[in-house]
Amino acid sequence: MRNIFFSNFCKNALHTQSKIILFAFLLLLGFGTPLFLAGYLTINTVTYSMSKALFFKEMDSIYNKVQDAHKVLKEAGVSELDFYVTSSKEHLLDELAKHYKDNQGKLTIYDVSTKKPILGDGRLILNEADYNTILKEKQGVIQHTVNYIPSYTFYTFFTIVPEWQWIVMLSIPEHVLFVERDYYLKVTFITIIVTLFLMLFISYVFSRRISQKLQNTLKSLDSVERGDLTARIEKVDNDEFGVIQQGINHMLDRIAQVNADLKVSQERFNLAMKGTSDGLWDLDLHTGAVFYSPRWKAMLGHGEDEIGNTMSEFQRLIHPDDLDEIMQKVADYLAKKIPTYEATIRLRHKDGHYIWVLTRGIALWDETGSAYRFIGTHVDLTAQKQAEEKLREQQEFLKVVIDNIPQYLYWKDKSGHYLGCNQHFAEKAGFQSATDLIGLDDSTMPWRDQAHQLILREQEAMDNDRILKYVDTYRQIPSGVLGYFDINHIPLHDANNQVFGLLGMAEDITERKLAEIQLSEAKEAAELANRAKSTFLANMSHELRTPLNGILGYAQILGRDRRLMDDQIEGIRIIQRSGEYLLTLINDILDLSKIEADRVELYLVDFHLPSFISDIVELFEVRAHQKGISFVYEPLTPLPQGIRGDEKRLRQIIINLLGNAVKFTRYGGVTLKVSYNLDTKKMLFRIEDTGTGIDNDSLEKIFLPFHQVGDIANKAEGTGLGLSITKRLVEMMGGTLEVESTFGKGSAFTVTLVLPTSELVKPKEIIQPMIVGYEGIARKILVIDDREENRSVLRTLLTSLGFIVLEGCNGREGLEQLALQMPDIVLTDLVMPVMDGFEFARQVRNHLHLHRLPIIAVSASVFEHEQQASLEHGCNAFLPKPIKADDLFNCLQQHLNLIWIYERACADEATPIAATLDAEDNQAGIDTTMTIDLSAIDANNLHELVRQGDIQGIIDYANLLIVQNPHLKHFMEQIKRAAKDFEDEEILTLIKPYLQSTDLCTEEET
Repeated sequence: MRNIFFSNFCKNALHTQSKIILFAFLLLLGFGTPLFLAGYLTINTVTYSMSKALFFKEMDSIYNKVQDAHKVLKEAGVSELDFYVTSSKEHLLDELAKHYKDNQGKLTIYDVSTKKPILGDGRLILNEADYNTILKEKQGVIQHTVNYIPSYTFYTFFTIVPEWQWIVMLSIPEHVLFVERDYYLKVTFITIIVTLFLMLFISYVFSRRISQKLQNTLKSLDSVERGDLTARIEKVDNDEFGVIQQGINHMLDRIAQVNADLKVSQERFNLAMKGTSDGLWDLDLHTGAVFYSPRWKAMLGHGEDEIGNTMSEFQRLIHPDDLDEIMQKVADYLAKKIPTYEATIRLRHKDGHYIWVLTRGIALWDETGSAYRFIGTHVDLTAQKQAEEKLREQQEFLKVVIDNIPQYLYWKDKSGHYLGCNQHFAEKAGFQSATDLIGLDDSTMPWRDQAHQLILREQEAMDNDRILKYVDTYRQIPSGVLGYFDINHIPLHDANNQVFGLLGMAEDITERKLAEIQLSEAKEAAELANRAKSTFLANMSHELRTPLNGILGYAQILGRDRRLMDDQIEGIRIIQRSGEYLLTLINDILDLSKIEADRVELYLVDFHLPSFISDIVELFEVRAHQKGISFVYEPLTPLPQGIRGDEKRLRQIIINLLGNAVKFTRYGGVTLKVSYNLDTKKMLFRIEDTGTGIDNDSLEKIFLPFHQVGDIANKAEGTGLGLSITKRLVEMMGGTLEVESTFGKGSAFTVTLVLPTSELVKPKEIIQPMIVGYEGIARKILVIDDREENRSVLRTLLTSLGFIVLEGCNGREGLEQLALQMPDIVLTDLVMPVMDGFEFARQVRNHLHLHRLPIIAVSASVFEHEQQASLEHGCNAFLPKPIKADDLFNCLQQHLNLIWIYERACADEATPIAATLDAEDNQAGIDTTMTIDLSAIDANNLHELVRQGDIQGIIDYANLLIVQNPHLKHFMEQIKRAAKDFEDEEILTLIKPYLQSTDLCTEEET
């Protein structure tokens, strides 16, 4: 179609070119032909008239001469006539010869009576018709031919001389008479032909140029017609046609813009059609055709083709009760009787029921004021109508509720007059019905004496447009006790969000207020007691940790001394265990305090589950063995290698439960069962024992702080905090702790926790050998503490490793020491006289040259807020008292970048294993002559653990060596078995071949 369209345009362009050429030809013909004819007629007339005039002039002259001749004849006689005539003829011929070329004019004189020529060419004979014409007209011109020259046409000018009855004729051939005319015709014809061809050529060139411009224009228009709205006329000349082309380009720009706007509008319309929930209709009032949008039809449950596009389709769907009214409203609107068209009607749905529809429309009017188009929308109001009905029901329900609630409700206008209230308020005001209060104000109410204060507060709520809540005492209740009322003033807004009144709510809260007063007093007393408890715990913890720091500190120092005898080492171990037990009691009390204050935080880490369980199992295997009962570990399901949770708190939970089980079991044993559900990520720890059991009445009491059940004889040592702390820790971790018990038969505690698996499978780190020094120059450490025993512990421990220790009794002395010599690190207590550790750290940080000096807080105050405060004042780390040597060494290494020197090994090479393997190992097929890779360092570490009597340490170290070197498994199993049986001598015998230090070997021999 487009190719045909363009071809037609090209043909039309060529046709236009032809029209231009034809127009030029017709223009030339239209103007040239009249000019040619006018010239022809003018020349012809001028020539003809001139010849005729000359002839008649000559005839007049001859006639005059003839008249003169008559006079002469009268005087001279007749003889003179011939001469005169002859003379006149000659004279006439001479005169005529002056005017006619080549003397081709023929002068003839006819005798009227004889009809014969008496002078001139005798061959020129007139026919009868010409002769009669001459006689009739007397003077004139006739056109005729002569018999002797039939191809010539003559124009004969004649006149009659009546006196002589002569006919004087002058005959001139046509070609002689009109020689100028013929010349003019030739010249004019040639000129017209040349002009015609010239005009045609110019028209062709001009029309071709116009045609090319037109074709270029039509080509651009065809591109636009194909859809390319960016196409424009490229070559635009600076002539009149260029102005037209520029106009077309501007028009195309405008069309493109309009088309883009139209496209946007169409897209918006389509989106509106799709996005709107309204139905659209469009009525052509001239044709009666109606467009119903798909949504309009779908609103009634119909498909696209199920409703025709006529007005009657709409009318048949209208509810009969609404039809006349809506049609009348349409007619009134189109007649401009009403300004707008809007109505709510019911339309029949496809399934038979009626829906409520809001119809709106607007008409378009022509210049005569007649409507020609009617467009509108349908909005489905069914849900709204249902909501209105439901709202009406709810309002009825709300009225019932408002009238029956115990609170006093009322609402007023801005002037303070009642608009309504609930029945409860009306009765309180002394009225039978709520409607009786409408229009009244507080001056007519029973509380008129307090009305002024009430009005002021109501006005405050309305003026500030905010809810005003307060408790006030407006009146005395019948008992005489002061009554309290909870008052709420809520501003009410109209449709324009302007405050028009308020809603008042009043509730008698006398009983609650009195209870709150009592509760507040009790709370204040409880807070006072809690603060006293916190102060006591802080002081108790600090005062107990301070001497424990000295006890445990020196126990660790003495434990590092290789010169002590076994009984001395055992005494030191007893001191250390006793101190650690006391520290455990202190920590339990602090944990309980933290739990009660909700200040315990969980620290989730990834840890190795097998090592975690193995450590606990081996610990309680020793304890159970010491007590003479059995201990069984039973994994119920495969366990993951790594899990994520708070390892410290989980260890505390399991150890507390197992510790209680071992503590209260005299006969039988304790069983630890562990299972894990990969789907739910739930881990179960079940601790079963055959101990004394718990009766049903005491099951709930066992979780109370400082509480133990049973008779005095059966109660074991302890604070009674273990189960209380355990239960709360389990709950904090999102788990459950359940107990089952039969008195006299035993108990079972089950802990269930959600612990996600972890990729971590790394076992517990290998125990490092003992630190005996460090590489490099001697480092200076400033120790600040107001207690000599604390400074002594740190001084003894640090100087043994090669540190230079400076001392100060308080923060001020510490600053004085800094002024004398610069240490590498500072260890400071926090609670001291004169200047405490907080102020010391703050002043140090205020000096730029001390800004990088590491400061470690060492304090018996272990509450988290004090630890955080120390860091905020400028300390780099916090170490709690009693100080653990390993924690101190790790802290020093971190801040001083130390490289430790460990205790030297006795031997570096493997030695053949001694023939001490028992019969069981030999029966298992173990090669008793094989060598093992037990280094002197590992042998010395085991030797040291034996000397310290650390059974659990021996078992842990043996397990780690097995993980590190599987070839040591059978050897280490013997070490572990001997440790569990407390066979120290057997362990020393096994490791003796690997001890090459003279002192150690000699010591073993002694």
